[in-house]
Amino acid sequence: MRKHKANLAALKRAVSTLEGRNEHQFTPARVEDETRLQFGEHLLDDHLEGGLFSDCMHEVRCDYTRDIGAATSFLCAFLSRNLAHSGKLVWIMDPAAQIDAGQLFPDGLLQVGLNPADIIFVHPRDLKTAIWATGEAAREGGLAAIVFQVKGNPKILDLAVSRKLMLRAQASRTPLFLLRQGGGEEASSAATRWRVAPLSSEHDETLKRGVGPMRHRLTLERNRTGQTGNWPVSWHTTQRTFRHAALQVSPAHHRITVSPSPNRSDIPPSMGQVMAFEKAS
Repeated sequence: MRKHKANLAALKRAVSTLEGRNEHQFTPARVEDETRLQFGEHLLDDHLEGGLFSDCMHEVRCDYTRDIGAATSFLCAFLSRNLAHSGKLVWIMDPAAQIDAGQLFPDGLLQVGLNPADIIFVHPRDLKTAIWATGEAAREGGLAAIVFQVKGNPKILDLAVSRKLMLRAQASRTPLFLLRQGGGEEASSAATRWRVAPLSSEHDETLKRGVGPMRHRLTLERNRTGQTGNWPVSWHTTQRTFRHAALQVSPAHHRITVSPSPNRSDIPPSMGQVMAFEKAS
């Protein structure tokens, strides 16, 4: 048993060396009653040994820019469950990300349980300024959480920069979430990295063809303290909790069958003479 533990420790040190970091820099002293950020679903919380640490950086990403709505709604729901009424939330957006994703919609925030009045939006003039603003917010602390939304995998946001943000979040004990839209996997100092993909919403039995709770496919791609995994989950705003969801559900809107029009020809009539306008002009 001791030999296996020694091999595991050596392997961790080797990975740390390849990533250009020092393992102990990202493992601050923990207290027994430290608050964890939880999903409310025991399958995820038990897998994470109680939830996510609240004093470090976590990454949430989506493969395609078109799925940023799913990644954002998941993150907002998670923040609503854990950090609602805990103070101000600072949301810093890369200008390039805002072009595709737009601005957060207040009514949508309310639907997942977040109060728009508790969010401070920061719109820097460029990505370099956005990184600086994120670092300053993480260093000052005193916030419920910080969200840094960025597009893709910009070179300026490298491993050294992410390590700096991680250390500042740890020092101030402030949860920091890197929301990456349309980006791929890359080396990062984040404690965990989650890939979010949208799933069809559940059917709401209380409404006729009503759209029920939103559903996501969560993939834990990186976990510095344990194993990875993937789960389909649904979000329930009234209980402020995630629940494990079935992969296949009945569609929220059933297909409506329309009868064909009577006395109609199956073959369209001839279009008549076709003229080549480029040659005729």
